[in-house]
Amino acid sequence: MPTGYTCKLMEKGQSFEDFVMGCARAMGACITMRDDPGDKPIPEKFEPSSLYAEGLEKELRALAYLEALDDEGRDRWGRAQKATEIQSVHELILQERAQNARLYEICAKVQAWTPPTPDHEGLKKFMLDQLDLSAIDVSYSELRAQDAVAKSPQEYFDEALKDHRRSSASYEREVEAERQRASNRTDWISKLRQSIKGRD
Repeated sequence: MPTGYTCKLMEKGQSFEDFVMGCARAMGACITMRDDPGDKPIPEKFEPSSLYAEGLEKELRALAYLEALDDEGRDRWGRAQKATEIQSVHELILQERAQNARLYEICAKVQAWTPPTPDHEGLKKFMLDQLDLSAIDVSYSELRAQDAVAKSPQEYFDEALKDHRRSSASYEREVEAERQRASNRTDWISKLRQSIKGRD
């Protein structure tokens, strides 16, 4: 029975070179092309993905913005972040409490339920276990809320600055690694093409 890689070879006829290049799509150098149409040509040169470069650009813009703020601007920015964090955590606590209330409501109904046969008792235990596993420990969010209130606007600013610097450095490393991956992929496919040229 033909596979996706051999069906064209068996049904329509295919050159050795085309068969090799079709199978190359399953290898690391061409893995990003595995879901592309089979007739889409493999490029001569692979370009680095723009994902990391775009992430780096975004981080550098955010970092430049923060670094350009004067003391008053930093304080204003930190206060806004603090207010956003406090609101976000309080909304999360309300959501977690509502979810727990629903779980407890159903748990009471399951506990009050009498299984129709001994064979159904396992179902009752399973349901209670699932409800128990799904309960949320709201104390973590409550501690997060306390931390959000206790933290100063300057601490919010300093953490953001540190995070953007760390992210920028990480993206810089990934941009270079992606360039190297693209170069390696190009080299791999170039060597493959050289090795099969004129074999038909």
